Amino acid sequence: MISNHAVQQILLAEAAVLALTVVAVLGHGAWMAWRRRSDPPRLARAQQTLAALLDERPDQPVPADDLLRLPRRLRRQVLTDLSRSLRGRHRERIGQLATMLGVAGQAGRWARSRWWWRRLRGAHLLTQLAVDDPIVVRLLDDRHPAVRCQAILWAGDHADTILAERLMSLLTDSSALCRYTAVDALLRAGPALPPRLVEHLANGRDPSLPTLLEIAAARPDHRYLPAALRLSGSRRAGIRMRAARLLGTVGGDAATDRLTRLLDDTEAAVREAAAVSLGSLRHWPAASHVARLLRDPAWDVRRASGEALLAFGAPGRLLLRRHAHDEDRFAADMAQRILHTAELRPAEALPEAR
Repeated sequence: MISNHAVQQILLAEAAVLALTVVAVLGHGAWMAWRRRSDPPRLARAQQTLAALLDERPDQPVPADDLLRLPRRLRRQVLTDLSRSLRGRHRERIGQLATMLGVAGQAGRWARSRWWWRRLRGAHLLTQLAVDDPIVVRLLDDRHPAVRCQAILWAGDHADTILAERLMSLLTDSSALCRYTAVDALLRAGPALPPRLVEHLANGRDPSLPTLLEIAAARPDHRYLPAALRLSGSRRAGIRMRAARLLGTVGGDAATDRLTRLLDDTEAAVREAAAVSLGSLRHWPAASHVARLLRDPAWDVRRASGEALLAFGAPGRLLLRRHAHDEDRFAADMAQRILHTAELRPAEALPEAR
């Protein structure tokens, strides 16, 4: 049996804990209310000071000490809020101010933490503030995929020749999220990407070759033409298909000649890609060859052929009207379908042959 004295001691302890909890909750609420009242005016003054610093007018001294007197959390907030709307030289200036105000240093320390969520927070802050910190390059090999993804996003904005090469190696990352993020980073990378991409396409044995071809098609460059021509003769249908798409973005006589030959490929996906590319290039001399695909056994190829003919302008429309009464019911059905769709489009949206 527990004595009455012990019971009283337990009840007193529980009452003390309850009282302390109530005081802590009320104190925290009061502190949060004070922050809500005091933070907006301080942030407004800090934003004005930062705007003056970004203007860099030497004839008007700026009280930068006001920023240093702010709590570090407010320094982070005002810098990140402002960085979202800045580009170019002003964004680089934000990185310099983040270093001056100690925010970049704190982000760098977080990025070196043993805890992955703190490393993620640090890498995210360095990315927001456009700070060029070498620690983020090391995070490309981090053991946690979320941290690697954040480092990949940073690398897309700072891609030089070495980082462009590193991003391409991440296209085979074990994490699907990292692979997709690497594709996005490469699409945003600057002029350092095409020379490295040309070398990988010329190699032809890269395990991420299909993805590299899609990236090249999304960022066309005339330097990709030789590799695209060679890869359009690959034994792999998927490579020929993507090479045909790339040829359609690069253009040129050599590209249209190869695309015309690819209209006779044994794989439906390749024939479809060739027809789409010729249509996007408005290469009307291939109209009669493309029109033959209206009788193709694959529906997607017939549709691509009809849309390409429509893109050719008057020559293509003439062939579509002729095939609208074709003895092949599949060809006639597709030609009629494309012509009826064209009638629903605004006149200014209709393509013209080049």
